[in-house]
Amino acid sequence: MNILTEKQYNLGVDKYKLLSSTSGVGAVIAAKTGNYILISSINKWPFIQSAFNIIENERQINLASLLDNSTKRIKNELGLSTVDDERFVGFLKISENLSALLLLLPVPSISINDFFNTPEWQDHPIKKLIPTSIASNYLVQATHFPKWFVGKNSKLQTLDKWRSDWGNLVQNNANVNTNHFAPPRDPSSLRKPNVRRKTDADGNYETVDIYNELSQTNLALICENGHLMDIPWSKYINGSNIGNDPVNLDEISDCCGNPSLKWTENTNKSEGFENVFVECLSCGKKKNLGGINSFKCLCKGHKPWEIDLVGGFNQNSIIPYENCSFNGRRGEMQVSLVTANRMYYATGKNSLYIPLQLKPEGFENQDLAKALSFCEVKFEKRVDKTQEREVYFYKKVDIDYLINDAGIDEKIVSTDFIEQLRSLFLNIENLAKNDLKEYDDENYRLYEYKCFTDNLDVNESGLRFNNVNLSNNLNSYFTSIKQVSELKLTQVQLSFNRNKPRVAFQDQNGNIGYSCNTKRIFEGDDDKQYVLPAVQNYGEGIFIQFSEESLKSLANDARIETMLARNLNKQDQGYGTWEMLNRCGQKYFIVHSFSHLIMRELEFACGYPTASLKERLYISSEENDFMAGILIYTTDGSDGSMGGLVSQASEHNIEKLIKNALLRGVDCSSDPLCWESEGQGLFDFNLAACFSCSLTAETACEAMNLGLDRRVLVDEEFGYFNSIVYSLKNID
Repeated sequence: MNILTEKQYNLGVDKYKLLSSTSGVGAVIAAKTGNYILISSINKWPFIQSAFNIIENERQINLASLLDNSTKRIKNELGLSTVDDERFVGFLKISENLSALLLLLPVPSISINDFFNTPEWQDHPIKKLIPTSIASNYLVQATHFPKWFVGKNSKLQTLDKWRSDWGNLVQNNANVNTNHFAPPRDPSSLRKPNVRRKTDADGNYETVDIYNELSQTNLALICENGHLMDIPWSKYINGSNIGNDPVNLDEISDCCGNPSLKWTENTNKSEGFENVFVECLSCGKKKNLGGINSFKCLCKGHKPWEIDLVGGFNQNSIIPYENCSFNGRRGEMQVSLVTANRMYYATGKNSLYIPLQLKPEGFENQDLAKALSFCEVKFEKRVDKTQEREVYFYKKVDIDYLINDAGIDEKIVSTDFIEQLRSLFLNIENLAKNDLKEYDDENYRLYEYKCFTDNLDVNESGLRFNNVNLSNNLNSYFTSIKQVSELKLTQVQLSFNRNKPRVAFQDQNGNIGYSCNTKRIFEGDDDKQYVLPAVQNYGEGIFIQFSEESLKSLANDARIETMLARNLNKQDQGYGTWEMLNRCGQKYFIVHSFSHLIMRELEFACGYPTASLKERLYISSEENDFMAGILIYTTDGSDGSMGGLVSQASEHNIEKLIKNALLRGVDCSSDPLCWESEGQGLFDFNLAACFSCSLTAETACEAMNLGLDRRVLVDEEFGYFNSIVYSLKNID
């Protein structure tokens, strides 16, 4: 289909992918028109901005009912229901310093018309609820990137210049208009004149001249701190420094005062950058792209995903920028194909919905911990650094502050609650480590773990599970197994970086450090962000709780201890994983490896590919709060969620599933190399585990397919399940 108007220039993107680890704000994706599109920050998404404005307005009217009134107005004025997960919102406030976050908004589902490539809006639920609504207010915004395009005559110039040339054509040709510059077209290359063309489903026609589309370049400069920049070709052909040292682009001038660039490819030779040339017709300078992968430059901090969008034709081309540095060092940019995996690594969080009435025992003080953490963050950021703690608390902390800013449930906040908080806040230096459960990732998982382990059966909207009776063969290894017939998982994306994944690590003092910076998916300060887009999925799963007694009585595996005894530097990319494996020890390898064997066995048992499954690991590093369990689940955004997993966890099937998984884990087509491995995979953090036996699709694994070893499960001498495996092999 020819796309000749802006209204047709749409791209269908799965909403689950939009907030995933591989795509989202700042990601470059390929459109079916052949162009590359850069997803804009959420501040450019109209429905997010509308919700932001509603909340901003309500904050000026009545803080006491901010959440209720904002939720009602968003429903009535935007037709959107907010995501139901108060626990998650409270956690994000603290863990991500999003102190003003009020609610999560779902990304609307809108299908695209196959013929006109326009939104199917007339019968959309939002349109029925709000007749005056228009589809464009619910579309995610994006911009072209890279900005360099090549015409049919090999002319190379930026999108701005092509757009300007098209504007000149519009003035002289009645058969074209500005909207026909979609996708970008070459005004000097006419393909078909005087074409009578249908413009909509109502039967309207127009006469147009159709021009050839431009070709977009596919190279860009990326920085590990998340920045993205076009290659300045007129500077590139004038520079000569291609090597280990990054160049400063500010010190390199254009090839001449009026560059006129040409992009040519020699098709007579083998493929490769050596056969691609950039030439300036004004000054005659020419360079091929051989060795361009070695080109490095100092980062200029460009953020093209924040470009102001004022229409496809008149789009503002001024690219926002900032200083790029990390730990006092300026970032370096490298050349990358826009389709390369290293172009984008997103970070986000997800949460399993737990009804508030199921709050586990021991978490009664969680709200106090949450309020205390919030007050601590705000106190550290106070403007007057001389202000004492008591004065700060007296002036700032009241019921409205705790409900609307800290996000504490209004049913909990009372005079007694504030007094308890004041006592903790003024004596925080004297608090014992276990006086309050810290509001961190591990305790957030512990909350979910206890909900499963403390309840035999739950039948609530959003979470339904029942206990499975275990045979004597399994009782010594597992405390409980649950059939989870309904679960609800909320997912948000928070930030992204490029070139290599951001690695977090925790030192011996508990301080968290990172390998690089990331860019937020929104613009502005963290503490002024009221809303985040989210996806909430329903699904089903299997929860398995390991026996604490059996795990603690197991002798330490010398192979694992030897591997973890390596001396890694905090700046090493694998330090965060290594530190986590050290904190959790052998228990991590047992639980994680078992999870992978079960997921792989489910492929054979009920047809789920591991790409449609996900694991949720419950593994603690603290003796006082023991966790050793897994939740294997699938959601409605995957291939299933129709009862397949629940049926495999039934009393009649679960033992067969586990035994078959263990038996399949005994042999690997890469043995004996895999079985006897002393370290393989990324950073050598796996032992007897490879793609032939234990690794799953990366989207299924929470830990980058690291911390795996099937021998710790099935070795006849020291494996956790050695008695089961031994009996099965004897039967065979």
